Amino acid sequence: MNKQSGAVLLASLVIVALLAFLSVSFIYRTQTSQQLVVSYQDRVATEQVAKNVIEYVLSDVDNLV
Repeated sequence: MNKQSGAVLLASLVIVALLAFLSVSFIYRTQTSQQLVVSYQDRVATEQVAKNVIEYVLSDVDNLV
């Protein structure tokens, strides 16, 4: 009976360790994905600002002529 209890305990520890590893991996991937999304949003916003500035400058040039 003692060997069975030890085997069950060992199996439980392995399962808990595996679940902990999977949880940490999931959290890491989620954070990485979130950083990628924020970076993409910043890039899109920067491109939009640049396009707006170009349009503004070109419209001023058209008004001067």
